[in-house]
This record gives sequence, C-alpha cells and structure tokens, in this order.
Amino acid sequence: MEINFKEKPDQKLVEKYEKKLSEFLQAHNLIIKIIIRDKSLPLPFYHIVKSNNSGINYWISNIDIKMENGKKIILEPWFCDLFGIDKNMDDAILWNIAYSIQKGLYKELNIEEFINNPDDPYWKLWEYYPKNSK
Repeated sequence: MEINFKEKPDQKLVEKYEKKLSEFLQAHNLIIKIIIRDKSLPLPFYHIVKSNNSGINYWISNIDIKMENGKKIILEPWFCDLFGIDKNMDDAILWNIAYSIQKGLYKELNIEEFINNPDDPYWKLWEYYPKNSK
C-alpha cells in the first residue's frame, strides 16, 4: 500500500508554508499556525477517492488563525484540503489552501458581500494566483 505523507513534517517546513500562506492572505493581517499531531492518524485513501491501494498519514490536527483584532478561528484540515505537508508542495497547492482558509474565514465571520466590493481584502489573494496554474 502506498502511503501519502509518510513522514511527520519537520517544524522548519511547517513554518515555511505558514509564512507563504500568511503572505498570500496578508490583506487580512492573519497569523496562521498549522498544528501538527504528535502521532499521525492513518486514513485509508478510499475514504477520499475510493482507492484501496493507498492511504494517508494524517498529521495535521487543525489550522489556527489569529486575526488582527485578536479573534481566533480554528479550521479543520479537511475544510482546507490540507491532509499533510511535504517538500513537494508548490505555490499552486498553497494558493488553493489559502483560498480555502479565506473561504473558511469569511464563513466564520458571516461575510457574504465581498463579491460586490472590489476593495474587499478577498480580492487581494487573486494577485498571488500562480501564473502557471490552469
């Protein structure tokens, strides 16, 4: 059986990705922390894509977000499609995670009117959309 995210991510790599996510979402002035479990929770991959020949070591406990006003929000990793971290994650993957974090932030804050406001920080994320993405 193939295992995705076999190794526990080291703190340096986690901090690198936290910094990149914070950069993508800088218009919101957030502090983002990815909380890693001490031990992984094995998750058969068929729960996600119905394939019995692979699995995931589920290292991420949650994503903690601290807003500029001090309010804290905790997002579950599956909400952000963040099942693990490895050195192969590129800007396109991280941008998609940042998008999900922003979506979760707006949901938690009950903000729905951003689409009609071109000055809303929501739109700043799109300035970082990876050029090589489809």
